[in-house]
Amino acid sequence: MALALKLLYAKHSKQNKGDRGHLTVQKSTIFYRVDMTQTAIAAKRVFICGSALRGQPDNSNLGEAKFIREAKTRPIYRLHSAENGWHPAIYEVAASGVSIPGEVYELTPEQFEQLAAGEPPYMYPSDVVLEDGEVLTAFLYPRELVEKYQWLDISDRGGWAAYKAGS
Repeated sequence: MALALKLLYAKHSKQNKGDRGHLTVQKSTIFYRVDMTQTAIAAKRVFICGSALRGQPDNSNLGEAKFIREAKTRPIYRLHSAENGWHPAIYEVAASGVSIPGEVYELTPEQFEQLAAGEPPYMYPSDVVLEDGEVLTAFLYPRELVEKYQWLDISDRGGWAAYKAGS
């Protein structure tokens, strides 16, 4: 597969009309072809906020993923203990949200597929917004199911690891 990149450049020339100068811009287009088979596929950054955190039982599900840093979401999420503490359930809210602590990892496409395959039923990848405005992928849970089963809201307990340490 090839990717075409478009590069625009401008040539400037000055024309004099009386005492006023006018700028004429001529645009040209150049196309470059990049062979994608020779280009490395970019790694994906993922926000982890549950049982795959460092020190948690499912951290091995990340395989050889590269730990980047600790981070927190913007305060627009809620966190629940789903399935009697089996896994976290995070979802976005319009009001009364909290900042969820977690970690950022860099995964290859293969590592991401492996992580996704090991997630509990109903969890799905979606964008989350971190405190600094960075948008990453995280695994969220349908709010409707959390409310249906009335799973314990642990949003104010300092994150998944803190909740599990106090359980």
